[in-house]
Amino acid sequence: MTKPLPFKPVLVTGAIRSGSTLIRALLCTAPGTNRLTRPSSHLFALMQPYLEGLSTFDSHAGYFFKDPDAFGDFQATLLRRALLDAWSHLGEPEFLVLGDPTIARGLAALHRMLPEALFAVVLRDPRSVLASRLAVLKRLQGLQHMHNNDISNIRGLMAPICEEYNNYYPFLPEQNERVGLLRYEDICRGDFSAPARLLGCQTDSFDLTGLWQGSELFFPAADPWWSPHFGRELDQTPLRRFEQDLKPVLQKFVTRRCNDIYQRFYGEGHV
Repeated sequence: MTKPLPFKPVLVTGAIRSGSTLIRALLCTAPGTNRLTRPSSHLFALMQPYLEGLSTFDSHAGYFFKDPDAFGDFQATLLRRALLDAWSHLGEPEFLVLGDPTIARGLAALHRMLPEALFAVVLRDPRSVLASRLAVLKRLQGLQHMHNNDISNIRGLMAPICEEYNNYYPFLPEQNERVGLLRYEDICRGDFSAPARLLGCQTDSFDLTGLWQGSELFFPAADPWWSPHFGRELDQTPLRRFEQDLKPVLQKFVTRRCNDIYQRFYGEGHV
């Protein structure tokens, strides 16, 4: 029988530019948590061999393991060891708060493999995510000169990003005692009820004076992935930024391409 972990993992994930770093920074201000760290892609990259092994189990991994459950137990042992090392390195907190976008794609498997873990799945209006990703892409490819009226070329850039956004949420359970669905917009408005419910604490348990402690660990301003909201106090400035950056026709393009998430969390009846 697997020995229970002496701490509770809190795994934060969401599409790139969804605000998962901000939510992780907020969670790290609650009592009993570790300091804010860099993303933990080195840990959750361990999920890729597991998912690959499952997809080819009959022809490959099945030679070494009696069944998929035994293979999952083996992979869970590796992951738990990696989490124990991280926990020790970060001072053995009650809640080990780690995060990376790659967690989202293996969320269903992690939910089974780590029964003591909590999951904070971060959601953000896909129009805002796409506007932010588009700005990064322009900086990376030297396309800052591209005008917002260049609808056809912008659609061509946005289509694969929309697909990627959808792929971050292949398994999106209903909110429960182990899974918190945290909207970036709610956090920016100061509504901490969802993260408080997930950690089992009060909404005033989060110390906003320490929100970005450790933020110097992240991107410098010259990095294309840097955001001007990095290290700043919570505010609502970025919530409707897409209205400035995307023409209405492009906003509709995004909502159609990302329809499932948009309708469930941002469609009619949602603020």
